Order: sequence, then structure tokens, then C-alpha cells
Amino acid sequence: MRMQQMVNGVTTATFVLALAASAWAKPATVTGQVMDEGCSMSMLNHGASADHADHNGSGGGDHADHQMPMPMGNMAQMTECAKMCAKNGEPMALITDDGKVYRITGGLAANKNAKLIPHVGHTVKITGEITEKDGKTEIAANELAMVKK
Repeated sequence: MRMQQMVNGVTTATFVLALAASAWAKPATVTGQVMDEGCSMSMLNHGASADHADHNGSGGGDHADHQMPMPMGNMAQMTECAKMCAKNGEPMALITDDGKVYRITGGLAANKNAKLIPHVGHTVKITGEITEKDGKTEIAANELAMVKK
């Protein structure tokens, strides 16, 4: 009898936790520009020239060794740098017009951002699950729709 009560209690707790976990992920469609979280975000936040990005594929965002000066406002150079970061598997982000940043995860980020690389610098629409992890807002999705190049 006691064992059955314990099994029932564990089953109920598991069910409640599963419901709560699905409630935390909110599906939404977000429109923004695809850029990398390292170089581009640093430049956008600091608004100054920077020597950045070692592009060694470490995924850690350590940009000390790469010497590619990026004057703020030079979108073409920033986009090329972001593509290099994407190809090395660095985290990519969707940056909205109001400055909100969503780390892109899920199938879009798989295989070193293979689906994202052709869209770096473009404005896209992504529909996915919005969550918070380690102080960052993430959007997990498998597909995107082009808004403008």
C-alpha cells in the first residue's frame, strides 16, 4: 500500500512538472536581423571600432586574436564578420528593431548554423518557442521566413 502511494505521488509530481515546463516556453513570431552574438553585439552595444573575433570555432565568443577592425556603421564588414562567426558555430542572434536580442537555437542553429548563414544580415521572421536560459532570451525554431535582404 505504501509503495503504491509513493508511486502515485511521484507520477503526479512528474505530470505537474511536465505541465509547468511547457507553460514556460511561449510560442511567438519575432522579426529581426540575423547577426552573431559576439562581434556584432559588442559593436552595437559599444558603438566604437573594435578588434575582435578569433573565429576559431570555440563557441566561447573569445574574440581577442582576430584583427578585423569594424568601424560602427559599416554594415557590410559587420555582416562578413558575423558570417565567419556563424560558420564557426558561434551563437547567432535575432535582433529586433527595438533592440531585443533572441539567441537562435534549435534546428536553425544546428550544423554550425548551416540554415542561418545565408540569412546573416537579413531581416527574417522566426516562429518558435521563447524561453529564458542563463539570463538570455532564446528562440528555438527549425525554419525562418525572409522579410528583406
